Amino acid sequence: MDSNVDSTEKKGNDTSPLPVETPMSQSRNTDALVKEVHHQQNSAGVIVLQWLTYAFWGWLILGLLWLMGVVLSNAILGESTNESVPYAIAASLVLLPLAFFCDFFYRKHEPVKKAGAAMVIMVIHAVLFAVLGILSLIVTVFIGIDMLINTPRSSDGQTVALLVAGFAALLYVGAFLRTLNPFKGKKPAVSYGILMAVLTVILLGLAVAGPVVNSIASRGDRTIEQSLPRVQTSIEEYINENKKLPATLNEVTFNDTEANELVQDNKVEYKAVGTVDKASLTSDTNTTYRYELCVDYKAAKNNENTRRTNSPSASYSTYLSTYSHDAGRTCYKLQQTVYERGF
Repeated sequence: MDSNVDSTEKKGNDTSPLPVETPMSQSRNTDALVKEVHHQQNSAGVIVLQWLTYAFWGWLILGLLWLMGVVLSNAILGESTNESVPYAIAASLVLLPLAFFCDFFYRKHEPVKKAGAAMVIMVIHAVLFAVLGILSLIVTVFIGIDMLINTPRSSDGQTVALLVAGFAALLYVGAFLRTLNPFKGKKPAVSYGILMAVLTVILLGLAVAGPVVNSIASRGDRTIEQSLPRVQTSIEEYINENKKLPATLNEVTFNDTEANELVQDNKVEYKAVGTVDKASLTSDTNTTYRYELCVDYKAAKNNENTRRTNSPSASYSTYLSTYSHDAGRTCYKLQQTVYERGF
C-alpha cells in the first residue's frame, strides 16, 4: 500500500520541463517569416509585371497596325504620310523594348497554372484580344467580299484596309495565345517575343525606306502647300488695290517670308488669264479677274480625295486648297471679283 501511495505521489509531483525555444528554432521561424513576406512581395510584383506585359503587347500591336497603314498608304496609294510617320515610328520604337523586357522578366516567374489575381488579369486581356481579333476578322471578310462583288469599284484604299485588317487579326490571335499560354512552357512565349521583335524591325525598316525617304525628298512640297495660299492672298490684295491683274509676281508685295521665298526661288508659275465684266441694273460693275498658279509636287497627297485642279474642265475658284494633289505639275485656276459702284 505504501508503494502505491509513493507511486501516486511521484506521479503527482512529476513535472516535465516545457520545451525551451532555442536560438536555432527562433532563427528558423524568422527565416520562414521572411520567406513568406518575400513570397508575398514577389507575388505582387509578378502580378504588376503580368499586367504590364499584356498591356504593352496590346499597345505595340496598335503601333504596328498604325505603322503598317502608313507604309501601305505610301506604297500603294502613293500618299504623303509626313504628318503621321514620325508618331508611328516613335510609338513602335518605345513600345517594343518595354513589351519585350517586361515579358522577359515575367517569364521567369510566370506560374504554370494561374489563380487569384493572376487568373483575373489573364482572363481580362484574353477576352479583350479575342474580341479585337474577331472584329478584325469580320472587317477582313467584309472588305474581301465587297471587293469580290464590286470588283470594278474596288480601290487601292480597300486593298490597304484589307491588308491592315488581316494583319490585325493575326496579331491579336498571337496575343491571345501568348496571354493564355496553353502550351505551359517558356519556349512558345520566347518565340512570340522574338517574332514580335522581328515584325517590328521589318516594319520600321520599310517605314524608313519608304515614307521617311519620300518625306525627306518631298520636303519642298510642304513649303508649297503652306505658302501657296499666302501667295494667292497677296495677289488678291494687289487686285483689290489696283483693279487689275499683275503682269508678273514681281509686281506683288508679299508680306509673308515663306511666300516671298517661294516666288523668288521660281517654285510657283503665274499666268494672267483675263477679266470678265458684268454690269448690273444699277450700273454697278462686277469685274472678275482670272489667273493661274502652277507648281510642281514631288509626291501625291491624299490621293483618294484629289481634286483635278489641273484638268482643262476644272472651273475657276476663289479658294485654293493644297490639302490633296497629284504628283507632278499642278495648276490652280483662280479668280477674284471686284465690285465697283456706278455713278
